[in-house]
Amino acid sequence: MRDIEYWIWLSSLEGLSSKKAFDLLEKYKGPDVIYGLSENDLKNTKGLTEKNIKELLNSDKRDRVGTIYKVMVRSNIKMVNIYEETYPQKLKNIYDPPIALYYKGKLESDSFSIAVVGSRRTTGYGAKTAGRLSYDLSMRGVTIVSGLARGIDSIAHKGCLDAGGKTIAVLGSGLDNIYPQENVGLFEDIVDSKGLVLSEYPPGMPPLQHNFPARNRIISGISSGVLVIEAAKRSGSLITAGCALEQGREVFAVPGNIDCAIISILELILNIINIEFFLNTIKCRNKNIFSYVFICVIKFSVKNCIGINKCYRAFA
Repeated sequence: MRDIEYWIWLSSLEGLSSKKAFDLLEKYKGPDVIYGLSENDLKNTKGLTEKNIKELLNSDKRDRVGTIYKVMVRSNIKMVNIYEETYPQKLKNIYDPPIALYYKGKLESDSFSIAVVGSRRTTGYGAKTAGRLSYDLSMRGVTIVSGLARGIDSIAHKGCLDAGGKTIAVLGSGLDNIYPQENVGLFEDIVDSKGLVLSEYPPGMPPLQHNFPARNRIISGISSGVLVIEAAKRSGSLITAGCALEQGREVFAVPGNIDCAIISILELILNIINIEFFLNTIKCRNKNIFSYVFICVIKFSVKNCIGINKCYRAFA
């Protein structure tokens, strides 16, 4: 097999976590070596469960590698593994980075990037704010990262493209299974504009529900900070914000669209409407000076306001 096919095999094993796959790579120094291990070798490898061993020896998973590779060649899908220099450095430093990324578009060294996330069922206020902030940030050279979902994600990508900026979309499916289907055109626009679409999942992987929470750690992992526009309870946006905090990223939230008196109080806590303030706060990371990071969480019974329930404060 080609070297890339060993990487396809190891990265496509659904019954093996990214962390365990990376630990195996560190121990055995290559996916080809892992591929050749016997059942007895695997049983003597610390940390592997019976389920892990069964997955590693699964002949069906091995047989499909050639098919996945052919799809990649036909669709111009590329791969970067965690040991290559072009693998995103910020992502490499999180607790459980993907061992490989499948991508289309322009993969560059780490840029200054902000993840913009929020509800799929956005309000008019949320849509306007997401588009405006993504456009303004892009005009200042910031790369916008999001998940190509309906609502805030799509609006953030489009706002960036309208500004002529670079945007990165992180999928919870294979790059041949764009979800939602209505965003195939947006996917193509991102690639054509020298943006980037990536996934830890190989071609052929459908958009399974459990893929998306795992995907969110990548959105925050490749970003310098996360901006939450609107979010519902137990939403993917809050999972992304939680991942960001665990990864030591800055997290910001836009105040709800309520009366001016309450907005003024919220702005004492968090003022991101001023783009320069937002960028300067994020860039404090470069000097190892962290300001308090708040996710503003206020439950409102006001129409068109989506509240988040808790307030987190993160320290350096």
